[in-house]
Amino acid sequence: MAVDSYAEPFYARDTGAFERAGLDVQIATFTSSGPMAAAAAGGAMDVGMTDVSVLANAVGRGLPFVVLAGGGLYAAEEPTTVLCVAKAAPYRNAKDLEGSAIAVSSLVSLSSTGVKAWLVQGGVDLAKIRLVEMPPPTMGAALDRGTIGAAFIAEPALSDTLPLVRPFANCYDAIGRRLALNNWFTTVDWLQRNPETAKRLVRCIYETAAWANHHRSETAAILAKQTTLDVERIQTMRRAVYATSLDPGMMQPVLDAAYTYKTIDRRVNANDLLAKL
Repeated sequence: MAVDSYAEPFYARDTGAFERAGLDVQIATFTSSGPMAAAAAGGAMDVGMTDVSVLANAVGRGLPFVVLAGGGLYAAEEPTTVLCVAKAAPYRNAKDLEGSAIAVSSLVSLSSTGVKAWLVQGGVDLAKIRLVEMPPPTMGAALDRGTIGAAFIAEPALSDTLPLVRPFANCYDAIGRRLALNNWFTTVDWLQRNPETAKRLVRCIYETAAWANHHRSETAAILAKQTTLDVERIQTMRRAVYATSLDPGMMQPVLDAAYTYKTIDRRVNANDLLAKL
């Protein structure tokens, strides 16, 4: 997606990192994880980015996905995805949201798991909440219209909608203070056919991550081209941090919460999802 925590492919393309690694890359964007996973399973794309609970759910249903590299990270001290409500909404705590619809980017994902975990910690009966799937850029307007009660909005859409909404909760804190928001993945078949290409890609990913973590001004200019925000707004918003290695310890809390809140139907060890490079 064209959101900050998923923006590494744009940075690698625009800085020439893919080209320097000898990789001919075409980037396709998706508004949610489901269609993207289907495209990967069907061979319409080689490598994608999504959260580990989506991958575990797909693997549990027989799709041959493996994690290639770490992607965007969540840090509690600087969250880039926040549960928001309309500025005039009367809500003051989680219980106040009972009876409401809450928008997430995907119904079977880390976003939905995080929202459920936070609601339960706040004493909410999940049977009294309706989650709806919605692209982040449309969430602010839906809140303003009153068609939903709350929305879990990621940057840069979050900054774009702040005139219409107020931040309400950092839901991912209910899972952990540092988490893997997403990972790069591929299929077992593609990895077996392209082992050297996969290694070059992983090196390129981590080189891009290290560069992006220390060049916020340059990444802001690239991200601005993919969104409706200007560079100045992006430079002042909370920015994503990217993994420079693959840490199963960042993935396991996501998988454990996904099992607890029925995003996946069996317990999964993060190490079992890792590609063998």
